Amino acid sequence: MINNNNQVGYASILQYVGDRILLGTYAEGERIPSVRDMAVQMEVNPITITRAYDRLQQLGAIRVQRGLGYFVADGAIATIREERLARFRNETIPELRRTLALLGITPRELSELLVEG
Repeated sequence: MINNNNQVGYASILQYVGDRILLGTYAEGERIPSVRDMAVQMEVNPITITRAYDRLQQLGAIRVQRGLGYFVADGAIATIREERLARFRNETIPELRRTLALLGITPRELSELLVEG
């Protein structure tokens, strides 16, 4: 979650909140930490949290209730899974294929590596 400069970035906040939603730590309909609380917790500028929360709102994963804060939207788990699956298919798989080819790793070797843990 923390980059090489020991600073939390925008993408890390998206990952962190998304992970908590997928794990059920932040349940659908439940309030999530305020921008200020999250900024303190993650040791980051509140503007970074606001940008991440705005993106999560655009995705439909969270919603804001004026005066009450941010809440996990209904259907957030499915939304985040769909978004991450698309990213996995479009970014991770092509990069994995490229790396496997460069390293000369066969599908069988990959399978063994995955089973080994």
